Amino acid sequence: MIDQTTAAIIAAGAALAGILLSGIVQRLLARLDRRIEARGAARILWMRLFHARIAVGDLSAYKDWDSLITDWQAFGDAWDKHNAALARVLGTEKFLDVASAFEGLASLAQSHGFWKHHPTAVFPSAERLRGYERDIDAALLLVLKVAYTLKERLTGRATGVRAEQKRLKGAAKRLEQEVREQEA
Repeated sequence: MIDQTTAAIIAAGAALAGILLSGIVQRLLARLDRRIEARGAARILWMRLFHARIAVGDLSAYKDWDSLITDWQAFGDAWDKHNAALARVLGTEKFLDVASAFEGLASLAQSHGFWKHHPTAVFPSAERLRGYERDIDAALLLVLKVAYTLKERLTGRATGVRAEQKRLKGAAKRLEQEVREQEA
């Protein structure tokens, strides 16, 4: 038979273990919720960045705001709505890389708004547009990595990341070649 002191120690230990286990479970559930929210935000931001990349490429090619049907403000709106979820799961440097792409898009939105009222305003330089493209390409890859679930990454179904890496490397090589040709 157990005396009262031993029973009290066992009860206190069990209560303490229960409290610790409950805390661990709550922490794991909160982390899971953050990851789920971030995955959804990353998927939406990836789509907006993908459209932005095309728009900036077209802007660079046509050098004319009127030839594009692009809601430049929508990129900033998506960022404002979803950046907090991404900030909770990305490290500081990676988050700032993604933020930089959206800041470039905000600059283009501001330039577009200014240009509508001052059509003779200076158009963004080719070098600046290439910089925005590089920032968007880097952000696309970072956001895409967040968008996949652990199961997709472990089972090899996260093929979009590898395909995007190949596409971005090809795009980077083409941009570098363009720069070399312009400098020559």
